[in-house]
Amino acid sequence: EFAIENYPSSHLNHWYPTYEQAKEHQIHYGGYLLGYRNQFVICCAEKIEILGWNPRDPLWEWIGFDAVKPLNEEAFFALCKARSNTSHSEPEEPRDEIEEDSKEGP
Repeated sequence: EFAIENYPSSHLNHWYPTYEQAKEHQIHYGGYLLGYRNQFVICCAEKIEILGWNPRDPLWEWIGFDAVKPLNEEAFFALCKARSNTSHSEPEEPRDEIEEDSKEGP
């Protein structure tokens, strides 16, 4: 669960009651899939940056731009760690922290 309610909603794209609906939207239109309580949201890059992540981090691709059911758990944990180590005002530069062969999904 991410602190979405503390930020302006102008950057939010689409909210869904089920993961499946959100994932279908993401597959067709792109975006970053996050969960919040019992809902799912597709965010744009600007919202991801406001939430303290670097939307250009290659780890997003490795997790399928999906923080609910990431393709790669190790990459997801590294992405969360990077978020907790940065301030909201200074996004982290992209890293190559995960080995290339770790990109495989579960």
